[in-house]
Amino acid sequence: MKTLVKFELKKILKNRLFIGIFILALIGMLAFTLSSVNQYKLGNYGSHTISDMGGEKLPEIFVSKANIDELRQSLTQFENRDEIYEALDSSKEKAGDRIYFGKNGADMNLLMWKLNKGEITEEEMQSILQNANTSLKIKKEYLPEYFKLYEPVKRYESTLINVERHELEAKEQESEYDKLLYLKYAQLAKESINNGFTVGYDYGWANIFSALSEQTGILLVLVIIFGLCNVFTGEYSNSTDALLLSTKNGRGKVVGAKIIASIIYCFMCFCAYLLMAVTINFAFLGADGANVGFNSSNVERFFEIVPAIFLGCVLIGFITLAISAFLTKQVTSAAVSLIVCIVPLGISIFTYTSNIYFSQTVAAMPVNMVFGTYILTDYFAYWNNELIDLKVLFIPVAVIVTAICIPVIYTAYCRHQVKN
Repeated sequence: MKTLVKFELKKILKNRLFIGIFILALIGMLAFTLSSVNQYKLGNYGSHTISDMGGEKLPEIFVSKANIDELRQSLTQFENRDEIYEALDSSKEKAGDRIYFGKNGADMNLLMWKLNKGEITEEEMQSILQNANTSLKIKKEYLPEYFKLYEPVKRYESTLINVERHELEAKEQESEYDKLLYLKYAQLAKESINNGFTVGYDYGWANIFSALSEQTGILLVLVIIFGLCNVFTGEYSNSTDALLLSTKNGRGKVVGAKIIASIIYCFMCFCAYLLMAVTINFAFLGADGANVGFNSSNVERFFEIVPAIFLGCVLIGFITLAISAFLTKQVTSAAVSLIVCIVPLGISIFTYTSNIYFSQTVAAMPVNMVFGTYILTDYFAYWNNELIDLKVLFIPVAVIVTAICIPVIYTAYCRHQVKN
């Protein structure tokens, strides 16, 4: 059996389609990361640009009820220092530079929240904005020190606002699911306030989570599908399946070896994909910020999603094998596998339905496990009048897909032998 598995695995790895798509995946991962690095430098991602900090990285700072007053006081004292400000000369500002006004500026997030609650009118908000002193800005050399104080206070204040916002939004919802969802978000924000959280530079980790989602996840799906689409069809077209079965290996042993080899192949692709995401992002953005996070740290989230992505890879592999066992042409096998595996993603992106059970079932399909739609947003499923983590649904989905695909693979392979 061991020799047969090795034989099957070698056949998979010799597939030219696999080699081409694997190289494409590497190029895609590198291009995505380089693009993201540029976005962080421009300030389109993250709370402050890398250049704002003068090459420094915001250290990890734990924020809680115990130290927030001290942090607020330190920030106020810093913003009241006259020497940190300089006159703003718009003619000398470079395009793309972000300007920080300190105490002289207006907190748009806080103003918008007060406006939504009815505490201020639009006229009052405009008056506050117009009266904000934008003639003075914080000097560039003081920005690193400023963000070390401003960032933890800002995150804490934003989280407090989120508690109120989500509780208010929950009251405005008509469906029970939406009410529970916003109450869940409010609960998570409360837990962050009560338990404390860590802020700091974590752009490398943030970009890994982004890379493990749709942007590059499609490449992993392609590597798996194109690597496995000819496991059976390749033998059918070359009539080598009959040769295999003329040996001492029976149908069950041959099918078992193909399935085991395919799982090993999926694991290899998954490890390569994960290694590329981690090494490339850490190389360009650094590995700082493992402990940063609200209800869980970056490293905890990472090890929570990794098994789910691998599970999705294996299930995509099973589906591709089942389709390959039915068809005799590799191109047809690849095309059908792509359609079947990626359709759930298209449904979730391009269609809208008010049926919660349908939408969450689509979100729990194997392709969405690989793409990690649950990574960047907190996705909760609605079951028995309660909210549960979407990843809980991955288990029954995996059981169902496996229970369908394995018998189909064996039956289709056996029928082909009888037919021929």
